[in-house]
Parts: sequence; C-alpha cells; structure tokens
Amino acid sequence: MVFLRTQPGERWIADTAVSVLKNVGIEAQYGRKLTDHLKMTVGASYSNPKQREIDKTYWKQANPKLQFTGGLHYNSSTWTAGTSINFVTKRMKNRDGGTNPNLVAWNAYVGYQFNENSSLRLDARNLLNRHNVISNGDWEYWDEPFNYQLSYTQKF
Repeated sequence: MVFLRTQPGERWIADTAVSVLKNVGIEAQYGRKLTDHLKMTVGASYSNPKQREIDKTYWKQANPKLQFTGGLHYNSSTWTAGTSINFVTKRMKNRDGGTNPNLVAWNAYVGYQFNENSSLRLDARNLLNRHNVISNGDWEYWDEPFNYQLSYTQKF
C-alpha cells in the first residue's frame, strides 16, 4: 500500500510499509512531424529520487537520476517502422558497492498491413546486444540479449 502526501519544501512523498520515497525533478519531451509519414521524438529527464527505510535516519538514491530517449517512427497505409533508443545514467549502487553501468537499449520494428484484418510485424530488441542491468538497487537482473519476434495478426 502506498500513501502520497506533500510536505513544505518537498513535492511528492510516498509512504509505503517499509520506506518513504521522495522525488523532485524535471522532464521534457519534444516531438515533430517530419513528413506526412515520418515522426521523431526526443526526451530527457533529470530527477533526484530518494528513499528512506522506516527504521533508518538517512536517505539514499532510489532510482537512476538521468535518462535520455529518442525515436523515429514511419507510418503509411500499409507499412509501419520505427526505432527507439533509451539511455539511463547516474545509476544506483549495487550490492558490490559499485555503480550499475549505464543502460543503453536500442530497439526497432517493421510491420506490413496486408488488409484491414491481417498484418505481419518484426520486432528486434537490444540491437547492440548489450549486457544491460535492468534492475535498480542491490540485486542485478540482466536484460535479454539481442532477440527478435515475428508476429502475424489475423482479426476475425
């Protein structure tokens, strides 16, 4: 259970059963239509997420502080395609006392619409085949290596 509240000088505070969270930051996103079929987006976020365990007196970093995103997307009556990248830095310390490495996730997709009822799509993930740490905190959970998925959709 989470309870959100504010205090003077602090924007958001979340009380949970085991800790208190607070975060102040800024986020910006810009999108632009380049042509009738092509659109791009870029974004950035800086925050200072902190967490204090109920039985502790100090605050520690709760999530990464800095994130950049970008994407390029194409859409026509029969084709869709796109790519996106996500870069996360200023990460948290792990159980070994080091800082988790920067996360770089680059994905892409292409799809074809045969008619209003059937389509084919290919998704490719982790194009750089990076060994990304996708978790935050003491334990390290790793992203999947490069992989793809081919899907066919038929509406009845």
